[in-house]
Amino acid sequence: MSLTFPRHDLFWQATAAIVVAAVFLVGTSQGNDNVHRSANEAIRSSLALRIETKLYENPLPLRDALGLFTDSLQQKNQSVDVIVDGSAFRNVVENGSVDLYKADVSIPPLPKTLTAEVALQKILEKLPVESTFLVRAGAVVIVPVSYLRNRDFLNYPILTRFENAPLEHVLEELSDLSGISIALDATAAKDLRTKVSLNLRNVPLEDALVLVTEMVGLKYVLLNQSVIVTSPERASQIAEDEKCRRSVRSAAAGTNAQ
Repeated sequence: MSLTFPRHDLFWQATAAIVVAAVFLVGTSQGNDNVHRSANEAIRSSLALRIETKLYENPLPLRDALGLFTDSLQQKNQSVDVIVDGSAFRNVVENGSVDLYKADVSIPPLPKTLTAEVALQKILEKLPVESTFLVRAGAVVIVPVSYLRNRDFLNYPILTRFENAPLEHVLEELSDLSGISIALDATAAKDLRTKVSLNLRNVPLEDALVLVTEMVGLKYVLLNQSVIVTSPERASQIAEDEKCRRSVRSAAAGTNAQ
């Protein structure tokens, strides 16, 4: 089966694209960096708040469940946008049709209050596709777990500009825009303040990582669901270690499936 999405999803994707484009046109790289990081940090703080769960006692379509979720946060004077990444879900399944927003969410009895993060996870556990969420560019974005497992996030388009920005800020901005953790290895710490000037116009995250790391003489390595930037010497060893870990994870997944 495949997933189809209502215009509501397309509206939010278009709105997010317009907001990112506006920031790109107005701000410098430092300004963009601060805007995205502040918005993401505010969301993480909101997700740590405890909210009431009594509203989830009956089966609800996902659209309504997410509406109640955001309403609960608004009662705490917190405004959080929750978006379903339609393009990520369309790549998950091939036959049939499912409107994810109409998928019923039947949540088992819960404590009277939970942190917003745990409450959202409980909602997503009941979807027909294994799902999780990212904090990306000032919004909570729901994606299938396979989006991370299959590294589809490398195709996420990046729109930003850097003008003599320290490498540390560049990597933080790429992380804030994509929702993916990007770390700088200790062996490359001396390069933190290396200046980078780069104009990225809807290029895939993977291309952005290649451009940035090659400009400063470093390499990036894909881990399970994150990225590490390191020296060329360390990159080979980290990549080999990760290859071994992936083999172990694959073997364990095969055993559990039997």
